[in-house]
Amino acid sequence: MEENLINDKKSLKIVTGKTADWQEIAKDCVCFANTRGGIIAIGIEDEKSRPDSTQKIPSDLPQKIIKRISELTINVGTTAKIITVENGGQYIELKVLPSISTIASTTDGKYYYRISDNCNPLPPDELMRLLTDKPSYIWETKVVRSVPKTNIDDAKIQSFKKNIQESNRISNFIKTKNTVVIYLPKIVKSTQIIICYEHPA
Repeated sequence: MEENLINDKKSLKIVTGKTADWQEIAKDCVCFANTRGGIIAIGIEDEKSRPDSTQKIPSDLPQKIIKRISELTINVGTTAKIITVENGGQYIELKVLPSISTIASTTDGKYYYRISDNCNPLPPDELMRLLTDKPSYIWETKVVRSVPKTNIDDAKIQSFKKNIQESNRISNFIKTKNTVVIYLPKIVKSTQIIICYEHPA
């Protein structure tokens, strides 16, 4: 795994024993949440691409990590699971979800943002910019459902047309038009229905 905007590697020592640095892993999670989300591979050293073949992960450690991060951060969502690679070694894949419409922080009020493979503090002016930009992230990451035109129930389309013509929200001027015409492309996505009215002959 190459470290970049959405991927990072951490030694298993960061979440185990006396070397555990929960504040550091919490900071990294805030970074990812405020950027685009990402994956932290816990158990792979910086200079390596996979864990040692003898490395085994305690089964309860992923949930312990999730619990500890939730105690040290605000508006950060995570999932964690144990991954076994070809050589038999194991690591934890910690997935940090993007904070879509809120700003993530540590519980002591610190804000961070990921640039390339680095975690950086958010100064006040950048924090305001992030607050402004957040709503646009929703549209960038939103999954839009699509269905073929042939799969659409014609009876529902006709019912939809009837409801439009009878709706109190439609002006009387529009209701004087002759016919409701609904245009459907071959592949229909949400908000991709165009409604037209034909003029009387």
